[in-house]
Amino acid sequence: TVMRARDHGVGRGAAAGVAAPPSGAPEVVIKVIRANETMYKAAQTEQAILRKLCSSDPDNRKHCIRLLRAFEFRKHMCLVFEPMDMNLRDLTKKYGRNKGLNVTAVGMYTAQLLVALRHLRKNGVLHA
Repeated sequence: TVMRARDHGVGRGAAAGVAAPPSGAPEVVIKVIRANETMYKAAQTEQAILRKLCSSDPDNRKHCIRLLRAFEFRKHMCLVFEPMDMNLRDLTKKYGRNKGLNVTAVGMYTAQLLVALRHLRKNGVLHA
């Protein structure tokens, strides 16, 4: 389950590079992982991969989502990410319904995907 939230922790969001909105607390996204051993191990692997990708992209130019931190809540692993406006599926539903997407926009999305895939490859990560 993924949900949007506000980070009311003392300075944690700003320190991680998430700008605070006018309401004061920065918005984050929390991915809550099911509370079982298999999913817990998968979440640990995901954390390791995301930290590796982030450390090899200090300027944040490779179009990979940023893991801000992780914590446990009632035996659920929770991963905290920077917020995104919308995913590609929602974008195509909203702007591409019955007419398709602008060719220029598709070219830009494709270029970003290829940059991200190259970054994964350089870091030895196989996207499946």
